[in-house]
This record gives sequence, structure tokens and C-alpha cells, in this order.
Amino acid sequence: MNIKEIETRSGLTRANVRFYEAEGLLHPARGENGYRDYSEEDLALLLRVRLLRTLGVGLAEIRALIAGSATLTEVLSGQEETLRRRQREDAIAEQVCRQMEADGAAFADLDSRRYLAALEHPDALKEDALPRVKAPWQRFWARELDLLTWVLLFVVGEGVLLQRGLLDAGASLFSTGLDRLIIWLLVLVAIALVEPLELHFFGTTLGKWIFGLRVTDIDGNRLTTAAARERTTQVLVSGLGLNIPLVRLFFLWRSYRRCADGLGELAWEADTVLVQRDARPWRYAAAMLAAAALLALGT
Repeated sequence: MNIKEIETRSGLTRANVRFYEAEGLLHPARGENGYRDYSEEDLALLLRVRLLRTLGVGLAEIRALIAGSATLTEVLSGQEETLRRRQREDAIAEQVCRQMEADGAAFADLDSRRYLAALEHPDALKEDALPRVKAPWQRFWARELDLLTWVLLFVVGEGVLLQRGLLDAGASLFSTGLDRLIIWLLVLVAIALVEPLELHFFGTTLGKWIFGLRVTDIDGNRLTTAAARERTTQVLVSGLGLNIPLVRLFFLWRSYRRCADGLGELAWEADTVLVQRDARPWRYAAAMLAAAALLALGT
């Protein structure tokens, strides 16, 4: 079964499943296309992990259960003691709350050091997710720089053909009579053919490299050509709306909102991870210099 099916049947999010794989709890097989193929055994294991994590059992204990170095009775006994300890801590926190109310404590002059005894109990399943890079603006400008590169490559290529007399000036590819949509479609074809190879061999593109971004699979390895091709196709279709004017703006806005608001993975992030080396301001300056150099090359 694929990742969507395992999500539906296990009740876990894709981020949870990836996290457990990265932690070595789950080892799904891979199909010929490089995508994960989850079995019924994988599903049963995920359901057991979900149950134990919901009970608050730690990953180390679950890993020991899978390895056979601990028994379920031992793990549950330890967890019961942990839960009893938390009950005692929660009771103390409740008493502190009552004391603060009795003291008539006000927020503006709250003596925090006196009352600081809060305990945090974040939901275990929410913690079990690999950190996801958002960086919507870096991603946008990286993509725009890649698009600019391909447009100018066409311009420079046309200029070379004209200089060598291999192309008639009246039949120029970029004559004013040519619909701009055709130019953008030529760019899309070039990206669809070349970008998967860039991601497969280098893990990045020019724009992503300047902004410190690279793309890997969830194990940190470079993408297979099939996975890279699928990612690029999804970007062009679901992220750029095939570069059709106005449609492109809507798709870009939709992707930005989903990314910036943390509403989940984008369509092309399935089975891939975006890694950011850093987000230093100088990268924007480097991107502007690169764009200026490309524009100068095209003049």
C-alpha cells in the first residue's frame, strides 16, 4: 500500500510515518519506482506503535520491544509508574493554581519564581514528526531564479543562432508576435526534463543552492530519477499552474498560504524532505547578484 493508504488505515499522519521510519522503527519495502510499499505487517506495527505512544511509552522502550530486548509487561509496568508520577506532579500543579487564586495573584505583578512549577505534557504523536522547512519566500525566489535562468538560456541560444545565420531574424523565437505563453511552455518543458536530473545528481538547483536549500528523501539520500521527476511534475502542475498567466498567481498564493500557515505538506513534498542549510540575509544579496549577472548575459 502507498503512503496515503497507510495514513488512512493507521490513523497516523504522513509526518508520523516518516518519523518512525527515520527512527528505525519501520522498514517498508521499495517498489521498482523507488516509492515505499507498505505491507500489512507494517500497518500492524504502526498500530502497535500508535497505541503505545498514545499511552505515553517512549520511543526507546518501543525500540526495545521491536528488538526483543524487553517484554511488553516490563514496559507497561514502567509506564504505569511514570503515569503515577505524573499524577502526583499534576496534583501539585493543581494545588499551585489554587494557591495563586487564593493569593489573588494578578498577571501584571505575578511573582513567577514563587509559583513556577508547571509541567508540560505535549501530545506524543505531535512530537513524532521530522522538522519541516517552511521558508516560503526563499523557495519562491529560488524558483523564480531557476525560471529566469531558463528564459535567458533561450534568449542567449537564440542570439547565437542569429549571429551564425542559422535563424532568420524574421522568424525569431522571441519576436513580439509570439505568444508569451508559448515561451513559458518551452521553459516548462526544459525544467521538466532537466530539473529531475539536477535533483538526482546534485540534490539542488541553482536557485535552491544559492538559498541554501536541497531536496532529499526521508533517509537523507538524493532522490531517485523517478522521485525527482514526480516532484518536478507536481511543482509545475500544483505549484505553478503550468505557468499559465493569472492561474500561476493563484497557485503560487495557495502554496504560499499552505506553507506559511503550516497547513501540511505541499503536493510535491510526498516522500521528499526539503533541507535548509541556513537562512542568512546575504543569500538574498547573492540571489540578486546572480539575477543581475543572468540579465547582463541576456542583453
